[in-house]
Amino acid sequence: MNNYKLEKRAPKNKILFILKGGINDPREIWTCNKDGGKLAKIVDLLSNDSWHIDLKNEKIRIIKQAGSNTQIIEYDWK
Repeated sequence: MNNYKLEKRAPKNKILFILKGGINDPREIWTCNKDGGKLAKIVDLLSNDSWHIDLKNEKIRIIKQAGSNTQIIEYDWK
């Protein structure tokens, strides 16, 4: 129902993965090609940080909140 008239596109040659740290260690978001090349660390995530992938706009979005301050950081997913 929500996928009506989707545009055709080639699949991405990218993989996104999360490395989970220890209890006090941050998580890490990494990307690479499907063959393992071009390995790159994107960001460290603290335990209270949120993240999601915006596929249509090709962005990885990190939401950091400290008290009443909110910071949104975007990374290209191309």
